[in-house]
Parts: sequence; structure tokens; C-alpha cells
Amino acid sequence: MASVTIVACTWNLGCKKQTAALPGADAFLWLAELCRGTRASLVALGLQELHPDHLAPLRDRVLEVLRAGDDQEAPWEVLASEHCGSYLPLLVFERAGSAPQSNQVLSLPFTFDDKKVCSKGCIALECPRQGIGLCIANAHLEAGHGNTEARDATFAQIGKCVEDGQHSLFIVLGDLNYRLQGLPGKTIEEPTKATPPDKRSPDFLSEFESLTSAFEEGRRANLFEERCQLHQRLRDGCPAFAGFQEAEVAFLPTYRRAPVSTSLDPGVCPTVRFDRNEPRLPGWCDRILWRQGRGVEVKVASYSSVESATFSDHRPVHMVLHASFKDVES
Repeated sequence: MASVTIVACTWNLGCKKQTAALPGADAFLWLAELCRGTRASLVALGLQELHPDHLAPLRDRVLEVLRAGDDQEAPWEVLASEHCGSYLPLLVFERAGSAPQSNQVLSLPFTFDDKKVCSKGCIALECPRQGIGLCIANAHLEAGHGNTEARDATFAQIGKCVEDGQHSLFIVLGDLNYRLQGLPGKTIEEPTKATPPDKRSPDFLSEFESLTSAFEEGRRANLFEERCQLHQRLRDGCPAFAGFQEAEVAFLPTYRRAPVSTSLDPGVCPTVRFDRNEPRLPGWCDRILWRQGRGVEVKVASYSSVESATFSDHRPVHMVLHASFKDVES
């Protein structure tokens, strides 16, 4: 039975401006440690809100970190580094010496900014490995607390672009932008960037303070199970997510976190704080889902966020999975 170990990661860096400062190589130390501990053969890193001009230098920094201190004979190499004219590049790294395969990049742009750069959409890489028809997609769905139907529709389009019969394992990672649902009977009017502080809804501010305080004080209770928009869709069988699965979510909401100017050492977690300057309801926005076909067995070794990576207002999320393929014809 052929198998492959994959480290899949997503991180919204908030570096859309061409003049934005980039995270240093040390901001990705957590990724290097994760790879060393899992003996992974493939690393997929989906980034969001990264200006296309920043991709090459950031790719080189990540590769440098992966190679430094690596104890395996075959070094990491870049398999794919694609932005397709978007702010959501996909980086894939693989061990040197792997058998050459036919890889194909798919681009599904949905919205563009005033500079004609894709700001929301999906980039996918078809890269069959070890008998597994593998496809990895980096997605950034519509923002805004109330845009759930738009997010559903976009995800459905992403799912349709990769037919079940074509790929035996389809991984979708990214900033899917699903938030916490309001209490039954309540409508949440989340402010925009243009909303003056004195015009923010009192009901929203009360809900924001209640939720952020609960998370900051370690009182998560059943908030994920009862109010996470994406969890509800997966649980209730929303057609847009037909066939997709997610591992258990035990980490804190990854958005909107208070950024820190420098990342901390791996394993050193800052005090949990949410951004109060531009308040948004907390959300498990950054997620990793997968859909598997016949003959594929998937085992998730870990699924977590990185609290020590404090560069942006999102925390990165990673998953380590082992995929085994058995020829169903044999």
C-alpha cells in the first residue's frame, strides 16, 4: 500500500501592500520543527493577503528554514510556487529525488481589487504522488460576518472544479472566513473599516466583549459546537461541503487576534488577546478540510494553530495527515 505524509498549513499574513514588511525566516520556525517531528515528504503552505512581489523572497525564507537543521539526507526543494496574479499564493515543498510527476496548476479567481489583482478565490495544484491522485487548494473566501451564502457558493464552485473521479485526495486549506453565528433571534451588525467608533452597534460591542473575554479567560465552553458557521454546515450536511471532512478543532479562534511586532520562540505563547482597535467577532476562519475517494485511507496525526506566530491578526493553522492508497481494482 503506497502512502504519503503531508504537512498542510494556512496563514493569512496581511501583507497585501507592495510596501508591507514581511515576516522574517524565524516566523516559520514552527513549520520546520513540525516537519522534523513528522518526517513529512510533502509540505503545502497556503498564504493569503500576500502581494505577488513578495512571494519569491518569502518562498526563499521558508525554504531556508526548512533546510536548516534538517536531519534527512534528501533536502527540501520547491515543487510549486504560484500566485497566478493573486494575493493568495500556494507554496509546495518536496524532498529531493522524488520521482518526477506531471503537476498542473489551477486558478479560480472570483473577485479583484482596483489593481486587477485577485483578492478572493482559489489556487490549486494537482500533484499525483505514490499512486494517490492528490490535489491541494489554497482558498480565500468572501469576508464579512453575514456573507455566509456567498462563501458557501464559492466553496461549492471550488469543490466542483475538482471532480471526485479525478482525484483520490483533495485538500482545501485557507482563510475560509466563517465566523461565529449570532444567538438565536439576534442579527449581528458587524462594523466595517469605515464605521466610526461612535457608530458601532451597542449590541455588537456587547456581543464582541462577551465572546472575546470568554476566549481570553479560557472559557470556550461549547461556543465552537454551537455557533461556528462552518462547523454547523459540515454537521448539517450543507451541499457545498458534500464529502468534505475536518479533524477535531481544539484550538482557539484564529481571528481577529492582536498582532505582535515580532514572533515569539516556538512553543512560547503570548497572552491570548483579540484586536479591540477594529473589533470583529472572533472566528475559526483558518481551516483545513479534505475529501477522499475510494481506496484512500486518511489518518490525521495533528490539527492545531500556532499561538507563538504573532505576525498578523490571524494565527496559522496546520494539519499533519498520512494518506494511504490501495488499488481498488486489485
